Amino acid sequence: MLSVKSVARSIYSFLTNIISSTINLFVPPQAFQNKRFLHLCHYVIGEYLVISGVGLLSFGLYSLYRENMVWAEYALFILGIMGPLTGALLLRLTARATASVIYSNIIGIFLIFLYALLTDGIASPAVPLIGAFLVMGGGFGKGIVTITISAIVFLSIFVLYVLSESDMLPGYQINLENAAQVRFLGYFAFVILVSVALFLITNARKVRDKRLSLALERALVANEAKSQFLANMSHELRTPLNAIIGFSDILKNQTFGLIENPKYVEYSNYIHSSGQHLLKLINDVLDISVIESKNVEINASKLDPVDLVESCLSMLQERSEIAGIRLVAFPSPDLPKLLADETRVKQIMLNLIGNALKFSPSGSDVKIKIYRDLQEGLTIEVVDLGIGIAKEDITRIITPYEQIKEAGTGLNDGVGLGLFITNRLIELHGGKLEIESILGSGTNIFVRFPKERVIEKQEAA
Repeated sequence: MLSVKSVARSIYSFLTNIISSTINLFVPPQAFQNKRFLHLCHYVIGEYLVISGVGLLSFGLYSLYRENMVWAEYALFILGIMGPLTGALLLRLTARATASVIYSNIIGIFLIFLYALLTDGIASPAVPLIGAFLVMGGGFGKGIVTITISAIVFLSIFVLYVLSESDMLPGYQINLENAAQVRFLGYFAFVILVSVALFLITNARKVRDKRLSLALERALVANEAKSQFLANMSHELRTPLNAIIGFSDILKNQTFGLIENPKYVEYSNYIHSSGQHLLKLINDVLDISVIESKNVEINASKLDPVDLVESCLSMLQERSEIAGIRLVAFPSPDLPKLLADETRVKQIMLNLIGNALKFSPSGSDVKIKIYRDLQEGLTIEVVDLGIGIAKEDITRIITPYEQIKEAGTGLNDGVGLGLFITNRLIELHGGKLEIESILGSGTNIFVRFPKERVIEKQEAA
């Protein structure tokens, strides 16, 4: 024996299949190839069918109240029921959802406007129904639809008001002896239309939000997989490249004996420098992958900021001499210790000082200042007199794969990851990267470590 619940479920399933089949009759064939457009068509056509259904129900109730209906009432109701269906037909033929929505709403507003015009103008029981189109049109999610339908609604009400106040209503009027009942029916239809429209709008937004959330989740998973893959490739990429660099270094230095043909030495130099450059690019790509995969660990220890900066300057000394640029450190006296990851802070400073060398003219100085800031943190400032950065480019250059293209410098090697990685490493320490620059006059870059990273002398002791 069937239970009431199973019967109800069967009836619901039956009705759902009928409604779904009816909606699919009006769906344009190309919509089945695009899930997003298909969902939009289902939403729009569903609204059309609801409006036609409400019109049919209203016609039945209206005919109960109105025993002696005139031809105009029959005509307006029939057109009102058929109007949304013609909008659905237009959607199937043209596959233009926006046009069909505007068209069907215009037809609906115009028919209610005519009925109001023939039943006491602005005081007509049908006027509230015009307002329902604001909700239905506004829920479509496109500005042009909302603006167009809103403008037509307000224009219709304004025209009805002017005609009523000016005694310019048509001479032929439908006699409504039971205006109170018709007004109640109008409000009843208004509430149904608005309720259904709000339901459809809410449902459409839920589906859209769910789809966006799923797409974002998939994108994050794909990005994490990519970052994890690159991070795991560290050994496989670096090991053979280090071998190339090492063997080319032996050849260019002629460690095991002189090479008679100087061309071989020249080519060995090319191999070595190209390998070094490629290793730097790979290191940058791998660093950003590790950062994005959230596998970066800060191994903090007590550091002397002056010793750390001096170590970085020693590593870059040969490069600065070749470029004819002087590296000078200006530490403030009695500086505290720094609680930070030595490897990562060295990476930060080597990136910033290396950039300063790359963009500074020969004969100039690159200054590194170390001092306490006003927030009681520690600041390391890198100052150069190089090409500078335009104000509008300062924010852009700390995003991935962005570079400053300075014509004629020939200094745009790399993939634009250095400053991005540097900024992220500073953020991992709770610090902040600040850039001040004037195009053509040099750049000041501030690495600000927060108060929490500073170890006062009494603490260090």
